[in-house]
Amino acid sequence: KLISSRLTTMLSTRVSCLIIVIVMIMPLFSIWTFPEQDWSTTAWLEILEGMSAMEGKQFNEQLDLFVGFYSDKGYFPYLINSKPGVSLSVSAAAALPWPSSIPERRSAPKRALNFVRFETASLVCDFSFKQPTQMQSLMNVLLMVLIMLLMVGFSLVLSDSVSAIVLQPLEKLLLQVRVMASTISQSVASLAVSDEKSE
Repeated sequence: KLISSRLTTMLSTRVSCLIIVIVMIMPLFSIWTFPEQDWSTTAWLEILEGMSAMEGKQFNEQLDLFVGFYSDKGYFPYLINSKPGVSLSVSAAAALPWPSSIPERRSAPKRALNFVRFETASLVCDFSFKQPTQMQSLMNVLLMVLIMLLMVGFSLVLSDSVSAIVLQPLEKLLLQVRVMASTISQSVASLAVSDEKSE
């Protein structure tokens, strides 16, 4: 019962520690990924939607501010266009469709999974999420590698603990039994020799 109790306590403690460590580490790998709730894309498109019906330079100015807002971010708009059949102001219709003027670094992603489309009543905007997707994939790979290392490390710790609690006392017990058996056999052999001499 003592060995069983110690073994149960040891296993439950080690497994609980492993679960706690994994739960505490997992959120750290989402720090460098795209924010889960970013409403800037919708907010900017709503502003552009309101400016698209006005004549003048307001639409072009807001469009420049919109593009500049994402100039230092990993995700960015690479194409803004109007929906077919909608009526826009002359200045907005002249500015659209707007393609990204920065080649290569700010161009359309090659994979369909790396772009997200946002729409308003009259505008359509395509965003490139290539860099956040790559970063998220890298973080997932690092997380899996770390979890595997933790599992291997805790399995070694469990193996050492089981050996210390179960195997080492059992080996000592078997060694004592072997010594006692050897002593008994020697005693029986000496008694047999003494009986033969007495006869």
